[in-house]
Amino acid sequence: MSEDAPNPYAPPAADLGREAAPQSPVRFAFDAIWDSTVLRVLVLFALPINWLWILALQRTDPTNWPAFLAINLVPALCARPLYDGIALVAASALATGGRASTRDLLVESLKAWPRLFTAHLLATAILLFGFLALVIPSLILAVRCSLMPAAVFFARSSAPAACIRSFDLTNERFWPIARLLLAFGLPVFAANVVASNAQEFIPLNLRTPTLTVVAVAVEIIASIGAAALAFVYLDSASKKASVPPRMPEPLAN
Repeated sequence: MSEDAPNPYAPPAADLGREAAPQSPVRFAFDAIWDSTVLRVLVLFALPINWLWILALQRTDPTNWPAFLAINLVPALCARPLYDGIALVAASALATGGRASTRDLLVESLKAWPRLFTAHLLATAILLFGFLALVIPSLILAVRCSLMPAAVFFARSSAPAACIRSFDLTNERFWPIARLLLAFGLPVFAANVVASNAQEFIPLNLRTPTLTVVAVAVEIIASIGAAALAFVYLDSASKKASVPPRMPEPLAN
C-alpha cells in the first residue's frame, strides 16, 4: 500500500479524537453501562420488548419449529442492534471523559440501527453456516465476527466491510475476545436455562414478570459485553493503523 493510500483500519478522524486511558475492557464496559441514564434507556426499550416476546413465546407451540424459531430470531435480530447502539454510544461518550445524555442515547442509537441491523443479520448468517458445518467452526466464527457492530458504528462502514475488518482485527486478539464472549455469554446461557425450565419452579401467575426481569437483566449483561468489545475494537484499530491509541470525539450537542 502506498504512503498516500488511506489506511483501511484507521477510524475516521471524527471517531477517534482523544488518547485512551489504559484500562481493561471489562472495567471500561462496566463504567460505560453501569450509569443511571444508560440503564434507564436500556430498560425503557428492553422491558416492553421482552414482555411482548415472552408472552408470544408462551403462546407458541415448541413443536411448531418455524414459528418457534421466528419468535426467537426476530427479537434478537431487531432488538439486539438497538441495545448494541445504546452501549456503543455510551462507550463513545465515556471514552471522551463524559457521559451520554438520554437524548444522545436515543437519537444516536436509532440512527445507527439500520447499519447495526445489517451487521447482525450478516453475522447471524455466517454463524448459522458455521453451526451447520460443526460447533467448533461456529465458535471460531463468533469470535471473528464479534467486532462487526463496533466497526459499523465507529468506522461507519457497510456490513461486508465491517465483517472483513472484524476478521482482520481479531487475528491477534482471538483468545482475549474469546474470554470476553465466554464471560458475558455464560450468564446469558444460564438465564436461557432458567427460562426454558420456568414451568417447573416458577408459579404460573409469576412466570411472565419473572422471565421479563430475567430477560432485561440478560440484555444489560449483553450490553456490557458490547461496550467491552467496543473498547477492544478501538484499541485494535488504532494499533493496526500504527497510530497512538485514540478514542471517539465527544458527541455533538
